[in-house]
Amino acid sequence: MIPILIFGFCIKPHLAIDAELLSTVSTRLVGTVGLARHRLIDWRVLGQVALVSVPACLLSLYVTRQLATSFMKKTSDRIIRSVLLVYAGLKLIAF
Repeated sequence: MIPILIFGFCIKPHLAIDAELLSTVSTRLVGTVGLARHRLIDWRVLGQVALVSVPACLLSLYVTRQLATSFMKKTSDRIIRSVLLVYAGLKLIAF
């Protein structure tokens, strides 16, 4: 969805990422509530996954913030576009 928003609709990369994150979070939240109602969630496994993914997320936020210094702000959209193109290409190859 992000490459389509950026390249198809000329939306700025940070806004496209925000829109995708909002969509993903809301969809997963509704799905999680539905699965929890049917008692299909293994909470122990979920806790183990969170134990790894939450610190990894915080670390990636820290690294991203450190990279967003004044010299990077001018080229951040270009970097985001490049990373998204590589990511989309790798996903197409993997699937």
